[in-house]
Amino acid sequence: MMTGIVVRRIAAFPAMTKKRRPEQGGDSAFDDQQGAEYAAFIDAQLTAEVDRRKAHQSRAQSLITVSTVLLTFMGAIGVFAQFTQRYVISTWLQGVYGAAMLALVFAVGCGIWAGRSHVYEIADDPTLFAMVEDHWVDDAVDSRNIVATLRVLSIVSLQRGNQAVARYILIGQYAQLAFLALFTIAVLLTITGAERIEGADPTLK
Repeated sequence: MMTGIVVRRIAAFPAMTKKRRPEQGGDSAFDDQQGAEYAAFIDAQLTAEVDRRKAHQSRAQSLITVSTVLLTFMGAIGVFAQFTQRYVISTWLQGVYGAAMLALVFAVGCGIWAGRSHVYEIADDPTLFAMVEDHWVDDAVDSRNIVATLRVLSIVSLQRGNQAVARYILIGQYAQLAFLALFTIAVLLTITGAERIEGADPTLK
């Protein structure tokens, strides 16, 4: 758990500070801006990962919406064709249509799985209370390091979740591409190779 790591790191800060600070010149030689550039970079990286998660969640929702609309449309066409068809469609061609619909169902599943909640690490209660109690007197460098540590741990967990979301979105998009290919092939074969049903109502269009 991240919380245990953070609590131990805070408790070890006095010893770590002595190792980090210059031996000569005392505190007067100590730069209170130490680590500021790193802290700024880490802060920006955390913001970027949060924004990336929001973008992935939006893409996952779009994957679900588009696939569901196409699936509904396909189902409506199938029901309409069942009652008004004027052509005989071979069994294997019906299988192609079925495979196209299954690809859409799979895409919807990928979108739902990608959009599920992913847990990421944040500071626990003991860590937050330690900041305003025992470690409230820490200098700027120590405080900056503690905050940066917490953000790094959050970034790592966010990156893992974002990579998983991106992976399922990509798989879902491939499933949508498979649907388009199968559906296009099935339609072309239906148009060029279907046989007219004898005795069909010629007024049906």
